[in-house]
Amino acid sequence: MQYTSMFKELFREQIPELSEHFENEGIPDQLWIQKWFMSFFLYSFPLGLCIRIWDNLLSYGTRFLFNVSLSILFLLKDQLLELDFEKINEFFTILKDDEHLEHKYLPPFEDIIEQAQEIDIPHERFKELFNKFKPVPKEP
Repeated sequence: MQYTSMFKELFREQIPELSEHFENEGIPDQLWIQKWFMSFFLYSFPLGLCIRIWDNLLSYGTRFLFNVSLSILFLLKDQLLELDFEKINEFFTILKDDEHLEHKYLPPFEDIIEQAQEIDIPHERFKELFNKFKPVPKEP
């Protein structure tokens, strides 16, 4: 939940128009970002993209989860803005099989990774969000 909350705030800052569209359509976090984070993208994207994401996660750490998620949304923004709740759900479902579809929805994998590497989330901002959404320990 901490990473989901952190991401939602970054999403609002980095891609406000799409974030607002998701909120207006009532897109629940469980439909997409929690699934992406909990499965390290494996259940939502083609294996070839996942391998490239995992390679970068090993190189850059968990911060890359945020970068690549923002990159994917940024590159798909125009398509997603045209869709309603039902179509967004369908869209996210078909991305897993994108490699096998005649019409590709995802941009080339290298474009996604390059875009993700260019996204700059200052260390202080990331630390601020991490502390803001840090889980509060339960008292015994």
